[in-house]
Amino acid sequence: MSPRYDTDTRYRDDGDMEPGGGGRGGDLDGGGDDGDGGDSGGGKYFVLREILDWIKHIVIAIVVGILFITFVAQRTVVYGSSMTPTLHNGDQLVIEKISPKTGNINRGDIVTIYVHGRLEEGKDYLIKRVIAIEGDKLAIRDGSVYLNGEALDEGYTSTDYTYGDNFASEITVGKDKVFVMGDNRERGGSNDSRSLGEFDLSTIRGKAIFRWYPFSDFGALH
Repeated sequence: MSPRYDTDTRYRDDGDMEPGGGGRGGDLDGGGDDGDGGDSGGGKYFVLREILDWIKHIVIAIVVGILFITFVAQRTVVYGSSMTPTLHNGDQLVIEKISPKTGNINRGDIVTIYVHGRLEEGKDYLIKRVIAIEGDKLAIRDGSVYLNGEALDEGYTSTDYTYGDNFASEITVGKDKVFVMGDNRERGGSNDSRSLGEFDLSTIRGKAIFRWYPFSDFGALH
């Protein structure tokens, strides 16, 4: 449930006063001026309280937003074609950040990976699909991906043939590591674990869970 912030109680000083030296209907020289002065002071105080109240709520909103983006979720934009046909250049996604912090990364998840220094300058992140996790045995033979001795049914790929000449012999994914690939399995279609090796779990920054743009493809990711 979203937190609720109650606004401070408001009041207004109307500047009412009891006329001195006269009854309720008596005259008082300058009474109108005094009343206006009271209204003016009360009005300024009221405006100041309003401004401070707005500032308080704006600061709270900014802090909550920063915490949300840092620890919970954020928007990201896809660049390139390494994840086609699942994702396309320009797709805008929601990335949740809780799963990597809790170690909840599974086969089939689409994840963002921090790869600073492993690619050309300016490319710090990859978005790929997790194919194998710690302890899994993986091989790529005759265009098929084998996981723990069984051929994977990968209905999400761009082609039925996966290139991976270096993985004809079975490998075992290391401790706290993942083996990832792009869904674009054309030759040279994706820069992933086939050329860069396994990635540490600590380099995973988030899990793609939702595509909100383009609206024609709006929905959860699988």
